[in-house]
Amino acid sequence: AREQRRANAWDSGAIVAWGNAADLDAAVARLSAASSARLVDRLHAAGLHGHLRAVRAYLLLGQGDFAHALLEAAAPELSKEPSQIHRHALLAVVDGALRATTGADVPGS
Repeated sequence: AREQRRANAWDSGAIVAWGNAADLDAAVARLSAASSARLVDRLHAAGLHGHLRAVRAYLLLGQGDFAHALLEAAAPELSKEPSQIHRHALLAVVDGALRATTGADVPGS
């Protein structure tokens, strides 16, 4: 039934007359709903929920492991004079913090 509704929204074949804003709004709403449903189905099939949980847990401080590792590793670099801090050194610090907190204990990863 769900697939049939989607097929009807995509294949409605409705022609919108020039200047008929109500028909255009209805057609756009139908196609938007159909494309949104397809996108959500594809994202669920790809396991997006598990990936988002991992991002929340580490990068958005859900568990704090990444933030802790980053602050610990960055402290010596950030205590230097500004002219002595180099971009490549900071990138190495971020890379090290990411590698130290791989997310191996996150379910679904």
